[in-house]
Amino acid sequence: MTPPPLRRPARRSAGGGQDRRAIHELVDRRREADKVGPLLRWAERTIAADPRLAEASFEDRYDHFARLLPDNTIGRHALQHLRWVLDDPDRHTRRTAWRAEWAARSADNRDAFRVLVAGIVAAGAHGELNRRIKRAIPAEGYTWLSSTRPRLRRLLLGAHDVDDFADAVRNGREADIAHELAAELRRPTNRRP
Repeated sequence: MTPPPLRRPARRSAGGGQDRRAIHELVDRRREADKVGPLLRWAERTIAADPRLAEASFEDRYDHFARLLPDNTIGRHALQHLRWVLDDPDRHTRRTAWRAEWAARSADNRDAFRVLVAGIVAAGAHGELNRRIKRAIPAEGYTWLSSTRPRLRRLLLGAHDVDDFADAVRNGREADIAHELAAELRRPTNRRP
């Protein structure tokens, strides 16, 4: 029995690669959650427990699980979900390692952004940051990625607000504005002695 071709989720976005990656990760997380998660974990454990199945080709694994599941809409749909595991039984291990690495990088990025915002405050440019945010983002906010609920703009309230501001806007348009301002502050001025 030859498995049907695997369909990937559509990845179209005017925003570029980062938006597509975020959507793809969301789809992956949803696929692994709730009712599909136990099915995938069962298949992973079944493959790991049977050395012949672990060494088998994708088609042989597919046939094995097709015999175990009912030949109806529900069984065929379950096989579609299982394709991810049958094609790559080590997927879960690699994905877990990737998530741990991503969390560490994310924590580093969060700390780096806090340092950047603290540098803006230390340079006395927190008022300039807020002016730029007000110019770029309307008071009623903006729509973030595919959300239909507007995200209100966030201003930096002062030195006491650096951590909360950094956490609130780290992935928003305010963060882009903060990065631009910090880059300008780092540039040497062309002054003559």
